[in-house]
Amino acid sequence: MTSKAVLHHARSTRWILAAALAVSACGGGSHATAPPGPPSLVEQGAGLVQAKPCLVCHTTNGGSGAGPTFAGLAGSQVKLSDGSTVTADDAYLERSILDPDAQTVAGFRKGLMSSLVPPHSLTTRQAAAIVAYIDTLAGRPSG
Repeated sequence: MTSKAVLHHARSTRWILAAALAVSACGGGSHATAPPGPPSLVEQGAGLVQAKPCLVCHTTNGGSGAGPTFAGLAGSQVKLSDGSTVTADDAYLERSILDPDAQTVAGFRKGLMSSLVPPHSLTTRQAAAIVAYIDTLAGRPSG
C-alpha cells in the first residue's frame, strides 16, 4: 500500500468510527425510538381542556370555581338544580359538554357554561376526549 492509500484508509476509518459513535450517542441504530404517534384520547382531552375555556370555571384539583371541579367528578353522584341526583357517568358528562344547559348542577348558575361554550360547538369526538380526561382525574380508566 502506498503512503497516500494508507493515509486515505486511516481518514476513512476515522470518519466511519466518528459516524458510528455519533449515531450511538444520539440513540440511533437498533435502539432508536419510533416517532411519536397521534396523541391518545386522554391527551387530546387534556389539551382541549387547556385550549378551550374549560378552566375558566372548572378546576382539576378539587378547588372551587364557577363550575364543578373535574377532580373526582367522573362516577360521582351529582345533585342537579331540579333536586334530582344523577351519576356522572360518561354519557352524563358528554351530554353536559355538548349541551351545557340540559342539566345544571345544584349551586351553579344555568347559562354560564353555554355563554362560553355554546351548545354543540364541540364535536362528539372532542367531548369524548374531554370525558376520557375527566375520567382519569377520578382515577377511572378512560374509554
